[in-house]
Amino acid sequence: MAAWAKAELDGYGREDALPDYREFSATNLGSFIGPTMKATSLPIALSSVPSEWHEYLRRVELRSGVSELQDMYRATEQYVEQWPADAIAAVATSVYEGMNMYRAWKALPKAKLALVLDSVRNRLLRFLLELKERFPKVEDSQDALRSLPTDEVRLQVINNIYGDRNVVATGETVTQSVQERVEPGDLDSLMEALSDARVPDELLRELREAIDEDSEAPVDGGVGPKVASWLSRLAGRVATNSATTIATQAIWHVYGVQ
Repeated sequence: MAAWAKAELDGYGREDALPDYREFSATNLGSFIGPTMKATSLPIALSSVPSEWHEYLRRVELRSGVSELQDMYRATEQYVEQWPADAIAAVATSVYEGMNMYRAWKALPKAKLALVLDSVRNRLLRFLLELKERFPKVEDSQDALRSLPTDEVRLQVINNIYGDRNVVATGETVTQSVQERVEPGDLDSLMEALSDARVPDELLRELREAIDEDSEAPVDGGVGPKVASWLSRLAGRVATNSATTIATQAIWHVYGVQ
């Protein structure tokens, strides 16, 4: 929870995994000049751009902190991210015949900035409401707050903050798929399902180690502290939130958590 809040406030580093709600398809626009005319904000087709630039140009990653995003929303009609100079140089004369491109940028409507801000607020509110519903006495005192089961809180963070609720909302399909593939108590079927969800091998090894460490001090009715800790770190280390959701539900199913 603290890691997510810090990243939302301060911004996500270039190497940090970015939540799905901060990634969008980009519109690429450019300014052009020719012998007899000048034009701006013309669309740029990716087919006119070398393939090594396609991945970068297809999407916009909003990595700024929420305060900066809010300032952008208030000050601009659209989000603009300038192309690097070498990308412009690579296609300057090949986008429109007889015209030279001297500036290009990726653009998003300002509504996308509002969508990110709403997503942050809604995820935090949903987490707090579900925590209160699950533990009604949480507001009674600091002692009540400190006594919350750590693994339960971590799983609420994963489900509400990191989890892709669009996946969970179609959640019956995800749950059914997990239940069909993963047998309670069967670690091999769990590892196979997580591998298919594109959880990296390094993380799978760490999960096996966490399971082994927890087995030395089993917890009744839920996952152990090492596995819960592994789950809480997972979202920042996989490519998609859907992988986090699938992993969480698969582990719950293996442990018999409803």
